[in-house]
Amino acid sequence: MMKTPLTAEELLKGRIGPDGTAFEDIASNDSDINATETWLWTTNMLKRVGGEPFNVGRLDKLIEDFGPARVWFHAVWFRPRLASRTSPPKKPAPFLAQCIEEDFSVKPHWATLTFSRIKHGCFTEEQSAQVPTSDSPAAWRRWLNTFDGTLDDVSSDIRQRIIAAAKQGDPEMVAALIEEVDGSSADELDEVPF
Repeated sequence: MMKTPLTAEELLKGRIGPDGTAFEDIASNDSDINATETWLWTTNMLKRVGGEPFNVGRLDKLIEDFGPARVWFHAVWFRPRLASRTSPPKKPAPFLAQCIEEDFSVKPHWATLTFSRIKHGCFTEEQSAQVPTSDSPAAWRRWLNTFDGTLDDVSSDIRQRIIAAAKQGDPEMVAALIEEVDGSSADELDEVPF
């Protein structure tokens, strides 16, 4: 979340992300933030929201026409933008392209919102395929360590399998679950609001 409250106009003009980081700061500190890095970051973000990839060449054209800073800005604000909606767009890629093309404004309070694949109906086939088939605590711990999201992003049946594996006595997994649910004690694990 941003440390200093900024107006929507300041965020847009300065190309400042939800965490308060400006594209200009990233670009000056990391020479890799260019068209290629912006393309990769935007593509990965679109996968995280369950969206189909852009049509071939579409994202390249957006970066060429509007520059990496503008594309990056709308990509970093895309998840909070979706979290502010009551339902997801049918096709996230065209909606993101529209945000970039029209340089839609953002609202500072979106920085406090969390996108949830459950709430927004997104969990990709690729992410589903990565869910362990085994109920071993080790398999679930490995999955949790590589999962790009939070437990709010997974379905209730997966959450129940994680809890069952944690109850098999894996202290590291119990600790990870406790951390995930914001400081609940191990005794409260049965009551975790998954």
